[in-house]
Amino acid sequence: MLGSASLQGIIGNAFPQASMTESQRAPAWLIARQMCDKCSELDKRIAHYERLALSVLDKGVVEGIHFLVAKYNADKKALHPD
Repeated sequence: MLGSASLQGIIGNAFPQASMTESQRAPAWLIARQMCDKCSELDKRIAHYERLALSVLDKGVVEGIHFLVAKYNADKKALHPD
């Protein structure tokens, strides 16, 4: 019985990984839409935590919520640096 190392030695590069050509990559509009979908998800989280902060009285929890909101805003800015 052959081990995986022996099998790899026999097969070698019989199935090399092809690099993606420009035509195989996702179109720019799709990439932009996916990024905007991520922003949309982050906006939903931000709105959720901002509403939650209004209903919580514990100062530590509110500070934690503000930290999360700031993190999500930074994540959005990282997606669209321009």
